[in-house]
Amino acid sequence: MQSDARSSAYQTTLGHRRGIVWHAAALLSFASLFAVGSAFAQAGEDFPTRPVQMVVPLAPGGGTDVMGRRIAAEMAKKLGQNVYVENRPGANSIVGTDFVAKSEPDGYTILFVAHPPFVVAPHMGNPPYNPLTDFAPITVVHRAENVLAASADSPINTLQDLIDLSVAEPGKFTYGTSGIGGATHLQGELLQQMGGFTMTHVPYQGTAPAITGALSGEVDLVFGGIPAIAPLIESGQLKALGVTGADRSSGLPDVPTIGETVTGYANTSWFGLYAPAGTPRPVVDKIRTAVLEAMKEPSIIEAFKSDGARLSPTTPEELQKIIEDEYTLYGELIKSLDIKP
Repeated sequence: MQSDARSSAYQTTLGHRRGIVWHAAALLSFASLFAVGSAFAQAGEDFPTRPVQMVVPLAPGGGTDVMGRRIAAEMAKKLGQNVYVENRPGANSIVGTDFVAKSEPDGYTILFVAHPPFVVAPHMGNPPYNPLTDFAPITVVHRAENVLAASADSPINTLQDLIDLSVAEPGKFTYGTSGIGGATHLQGELLQQMGGFTMTHVPYQGTAPAITGALSGEVDLVFGGIPAIAPLIESGQLKALGVTGADRSSGLPDVPTIGETVTGYANTSWFGLYAPAGTPRPVVDKIRTAVLEAMKEPSIIEAFKSDGARLSPTTPEELQKIIEDEYTLYGELIKSLDIKP
């Protein structure tokens, strides 16, 4: 009987001890969760306490770089900290993009990058990052149409001329772009696919050499950004055939869209802002708020409008959907055409 009593007392004591241990563990777990939640909240409240680095994965002086610097300057005013642009060019944006993917997810290193290079890279090779999972989308900053133009002495005066002449002589006409797998190359391939004709692609090391090629007669046509080509169209050195967007561009309001001739065609270049995956949502939201406030500034609105760009803010979720849709679209296009880097 005494043995049973001792055993019962022992079991009771053991139960109490287990209960104490369990409660202690539970309290510690709740405390940990509270600490993590507090850390995230604190990150949003305190951010930023030092300068923010905006990486542009292209060389200085180009359109993406100029746009990024405009936004960075206004963001700095809203955040109360310097936002400086660092150019990290190389491998068609892969070098700078990978740098951000592997940076500390604290909001102090962000990426300003153009589509489609951002989502095309995995289909053209094996980049050391995944655009679908290795980044925290912040917002689209703007989207921009490109323009297809012919050399001044070309027999092509309209997009319909190009289609008719190319159907008669497939592959005769050449078009220059900034390079294989870039936005303008893929827009040209999509145009041929939807328009039922063929041209010959001539890749250059950038938009400027491609324009020079069209001016010199080295190629018949050039696909490029409106800010670079519009002055040459206005001076009569090039002839505009169509812009790539769904609507006419403010940069070339008298030029028809390609979709006015090739039904259903519409393709723009997107420019988005990203942080490394794992960046706390309060930090992402604070950066996005600064960008949205910057977009309301009259100087920003006018500067982007004069370049034919459309400010197009999105939620992080909307930008993620754009990434996923374009990843599929361009992946299928590259596969169907067997485009190689």
